[in-house]
Amino acid sequence: MQTENSLIGGRYRLGKKIGQGGFARVFLATDSVLERQVAVKILNSDLTEEKDFLERFGKEARAIATLEHPNILGIYDYGQLSDTAFIVMPYVEGGSLHDKLRRDGLFSPPQAGYFLAQAAAALDYAHRRNLVHRDVKPQNMLLRSEDDRLLLTDFGISKILSSASAQSRTGIMGTLSYMSPEQLSGNVGRGTDVYALGCVLFQMLTGKLPYGGPTEQVIMGHMVSPIPSIVERSQFQLPPSIQGIIEKALAKKIEDRYQSAGEMSQAFQAILNGSTAIKPETLQPPHTWNANLAQPPTQPYSP
Repeated sequence: MQTENSLIGGRYRLGKKIGQGGFARVFLATDSVLERQVAVKILNSDLTEEKDFLERFGKEARAIATLEHPNILGIYDYGQLSDTAFIVMPYVEGGSLHDKLRRDGLFSPPQAGYFLAQAAAALDYAHRRNLVHRDVKPQNMLLRSEDDRLLLTDFGISKILSSASAQSRTGIMGTLSYMSPEQLSGNVGRGTDVYALGCVLFQMLTGKLPYGGPTEQVIMGHMVSPIPSIVERSQFQLPPSIQGIIEKALAKKIEDRYQSAGEMSQAFQAILNGSTAIKPETLQPPHTWNANLAQPPTQPYSP
């Protein structure tokens, strides 16, 4: 097992462990050739027990490495060890959107819109290249400390779709709190990521997930329960106009959702700006919320 101070790939000296998930560990490391800090993700060896796993994962890693977008964390290198594989990525100081939510509790609508637009731009870019993320959540959205630029990461369990199909049958992988009904049945498509991003938007605005509780309760929530009221969950601090965004993003049927993440982001921005959507690249980190634009309820929104 690779531990701190191990040298892998002949050039990456592992430092402290900075993250661990269900299928990998992440280390801060030093690239001895280019003399820079990087993040090295090492897959858990038990994943490679499946026949041809490393070959298929290597193919996905190469596909992800072709993604060049300002809101997607790139890949520097990929390699295989005796029983597992590793990916080398830029090291991003600033933590994740999840960390920021834990500190702040929730975001103002303009703050949420700022991060939503960046994540949506990243997903639309990947979707145009037939790559579905399958695990969109705040933990997989890194924030650069200097400017809060969002970087979508962890395409490690993503599914490359064939160009002939908008959906693909696959195993159930992802994070339960953000799983669409079709994903729980083993299907994924672009709408799967749209649904998960809708869950993230709900969480950013309320500090809570749409469906909580024991596992069975969460599953039933995604599958059959009514879509919760974001107005009630925010204790009537959010305008009712936002509920329409949530209803469409979290629709049970994939065909009833927004057709792209960007479409959802534009609809949300239109509410924030009265009627005119703005381009994601023009956004600046917001600090104030103009309550008059969205016609909020009698209790004003308090950031």
